[in-house]
Amino acid sequence: MRFGVIALREALDEAAASSRRVRFWWRDDDVVAATPALDRLIALAEAHDAPLLLAAIPSGIEPSLGVRLTSAKSVRVAVHGLAHHDHAPPGEKAAEFGPHRPLDARVADAAAGLRIAQERLPEALLLPVFVPPWNRFAPDLAAALPGLGYRGLSAVPGPAIPGLVRADATLDPIDWRGTRSVRDPDDLLRDLAAGITRDPSRPVGLLTHHRVHDAAIWAFVADLLAVLRDHPAVTCLDPQSLFSGAMVETGAVASNLPVSPAARTG
Repeated sequence: MRFGVIALREALDEAAASSRRVRFWWRDDDVVAATPALDRLIALAEAHDAPLLLAAIPSGIEPSLGVRLTSAKSVRVAVHGLAHHDHAPPGEKAAEFGPHRPLDARVADAAAGLRIAQERLPEALLLPVFVPPWNRFAPDLAAALPGLGYRGLSAVPGPAIPGLVRADATLDPIDWRGTRSVRDPDDLLRDLAAGITRDPSRPVGLLTHHRVHDAAIWAFVADLLAVLRDHPAVTCLDPQSLFSGAMVETGAVASNLPVSPAARTG
């Protein structure tokens, strides 16, 4: 991935030379319990001083998760749907909150997800941010989320939603439709560099899935964090601030980024 790293550093250098900041934030999906893989994720985040947003599946949250996170630094939790259950008919892309069920049923599930997460996690850890499984949801649900108590939304880039802060994933390194290991690292970093060059003001949203990482994915994420966190042009965003109520009136913070082919199936 040497050439990709060179391209990324050049893009960051150009941003720095123009006194522009590149904002970076990190989301990890499908969390349910304390595991060795979660320990490894948190250790990696702490080693690079990178705040982390964990998207937890409410119906699967185990007591060990809250216990483990009380000692973690700069980690917050979002609501990852309800049960990560696929309601799409055969032949269609997986979705828990797609248009395949009545709106009332989807609203009830989104409300239950937030309620269960509030019951099972310490209040200080949980952010009222909705993260739809597989990053897919029908637009009519989004309009209902503020009325349920949600203040943020994170999927893949899409339109702003009144009453919500939107911050979306733009970089998922996993080859979901192929090897399920890391995609070509040079391609990933070159694409990231090109996006930064086009518009360094657009936040970079890293999406990971620690429960399925192999050695190659762990290595890529570690190398990426090393480059980003060591560069003076990069500002690492804390989820608490990113989804703060003060930002609701500004609409989406990352809604109109071009969708990366690597950020679709979270």
